[in-house]
Amino acid sequence: MADNGRRLSTASYIAGELEGSLQADAADGFNVIGNHYAQPLEDFCLLVMPELQRCGIFRTEYTGATLRDHVGLRVPANRNTAQRNMAAALSG
Repeated sequence: MADNGRRLSTASYIAGELEGSLQADAADGFNVIGNHYAQPLEDFCLLVMPELQRCGIFRTEYTGATLRDHVGLRVPANRNTAQRNMAAALSG
């Protein structure tokens, strides 16, 4: 029978496998996809994610209010606002 990539296991085993891949630099992240049924994705979120959080692999809370905050990106200059500010400074 062909291997379809599906595995039946415990949440702690799956978390351990993911942790091992990350620690060995064999991966820098994972995509979790629930294409047809919601239950496997729900199971992953409810069972595996807490294990990943216990291992320190996945955050337990966010550090800021936006994605930009979480990944440490600066807010880019808005060219329209910069033009208005420049015009106001010149006219004032």
